[in-house]
Amino acid sequence: MKINEQIAFLRKESGITQESLANALGVTNQSVSKWEASICCPDIQLLPEIAKFFGVTVDSLLGCETIESKADTILRVKNMLSSLPSNEIFENSFRLATLLHDAISSEGFANNLPYKFNEDYANNEPKKWGYSASSLPCGNTVRCSNGIYFSHNGSYTSPNMVEQYQIALSMEKLLKPNVMRVLYALYDLTINDFDKFVSIKEIAIKSNIQENEVEIALKEIPFTPKESKNELLYRIDGSFMHIPSMLKMFCY
Repeated sequence: MKINEQIAFLRKESGITQESLANALGVTNQSVSKWEASICCPDIQLLPEIAKFFGVTVDSLLGCETIESKADTILRVKNMLSSLPSNEIFENSFRLATLLHDAISSEGFANNLPYKFNEDYANNEPKKWGYSASSLPCGNTVRCSNGIYFSHNGSYTSPNMVEQYQIALSMEKLLKPNVMRVLYALYDLTINDFDKFVSIKEIAIKSNIQENEVEIALKEIPFTPKESKNELLYRIDGSFMHIPSMLKMFCY
């Protein structure tokens, strides 16, 4: 990675603007902009200050630091996640998955980079992403909206006839229009609160279909019920919550 890319990456990782970095280093905004655009490089005397500001070594800033072993890297990631508060682990894991997808899609950030490096893909709202896919002999990765998918071809096994039949039955159920509408209504109503259950009426309003049609459609969706004040409430079964996001990938 070139020094301009390193500075842009570290600045965005730190969540600061070009102006803030310029002020901290005693240079102009234009200087930082030119560094990141690879129009020119920082003065060699500034390198220790830049490295100190970001908490890295000069060798790391220049991309010359000795590459860690795979085991070292995995251990560092494990330790980093273990040190986080529990409510931040998933968010940071998703961020890492985003960077891994970017690396595979761009052949390791080295060749044929399909994105503008200065755009902060790791921190952008997932809904602003769109669709990106990479298929290689060793595996595949897809990112669509809020979902990232990896498959490893070396460990792939084709479904047997029974599994294919079960897949076909599941897809046949979900592809019914009312079932799909109820599925996404139930998902939208409960996605941000794992303890939330909703009524038939709430699902009907969200999906814009009649309550009796909701009851019929629910029979085709794995759900978890809960009784409250003599009324049944619903949410998608936990083992099925990833399905709405995965189905969205088929649109592309």
